[in-house]
Amino acid sequence: MKQKWLKIIPHVVDTLLLVSDAILCVRHKQYLFVNAWVTEKLSALVMYVFMVTLALKLGRNSFMRCIGLVR
Repeated sequence: MKQKWLKIIPHVVDTLLLVSDAILCVRHKQYLFVNAWVTEKLSALVMYVFMVTLALKLGRNSFMRCIGLVR
């Protein structure tokens, strides 16, 4: 993790996922909290980002890191 691009790539990937979700919603005229699948997709995406953050940064011991990776 000493190389700068290894720290930047996860942020770029997560941003692309969020932007593609927003574009998909606007393109198909499906909106958050109106259509259940959009709400579920965004909730799952936010949970994915949180679990990866937990596994890689916030996990202080191996148990917390395993929980983040399993979820």
